[in-house]
Amino acid sequence: KNTENNTLQIKGVTKASPSLEEIRNLINVWLQSKSNYLAGKNQLNISKIVSSGLIDRTIQERQKDINKGIYKEINSQIQKIDLETQTSSRISVLVELNYLERVIKNSGEFINETSLNPLKVKYILGFSDKSWKLVDFVSGV
Repeated sequence: KNTENNTLQIKGVTKASPSLEEIRNLINVWLQSKSNYLAGKNQLNISKIVSSGLIDRTIQERQKDINKGIYKEINSQIQKIDLETQTSSRISVLVELNYLERVIKNSGEFINETSLNPLKVKYILGFSDKSWKLVDFVSGV
């Protein structure tokens, strides 16, 4: 098992009907990758499992933070995951996260924090190029 976040193995989910565990793992990789990226730690090399639209949205968020001279430390853990709907091309799951977000100035000065327990999020996966990708999410459902 990898202890270092930066070495997350990103495997595409190619099964026609993935298990809830596989979906949970995919969302976990997304959460960790996004968290590292918004903290300014590394790039988003997750195109195998996340749509380009969602990657672009995250890059724009980071760009706004860079312009403000801040970064975010985000810690999110999946507490619960339930399958909402599933077809051959689309899966929707409802997830409850333990969510903590700290906003910090580049100087190290703490600005604020948001803690939500649980934060409810609906994740939508689509099947394209022979694998499942996260295409959208809606918070506060």
